[in-house]
Amino acid sequence: MAKSRLSTIEKLLVKKRDEFLVKSALQGDSGAFENLMEFYRKRVTALGMSFFKNPDDTDDFVQEVFVKVYIHLASFIFKSSFATWVTKIAYNQAISSINRR
Repeated sequence: MAKSRLSTIEKLLVKKRDEFLVKSALQGDSGAFENLMEFYRKRVTALGMSFFKNPDDTDDFVQEVFVKVYIHLASFIFKSSFATWVTKIAYNQAISSINRR
């Protein structure tokens, strides 16, 4: 039976994992940032495909999103989940890309 929602404990573990990885990445651990990218790549790719309907444009989009996430990582203040923050950056990037076209 597939679970559709994370339990409270699972949400807490994800939050702590992300907090640890963000702090590690900010201290120069490139492996920590790579882990964050792997955890959220599927989410960003799905959002990109919903906007661009094209794997090549979506791949470019995913790369642009993670560059922005990396550049602005220090501004993440842990008030929302990291997933929400990444998704907001991805959504804003998608809208910007569509408007530029």
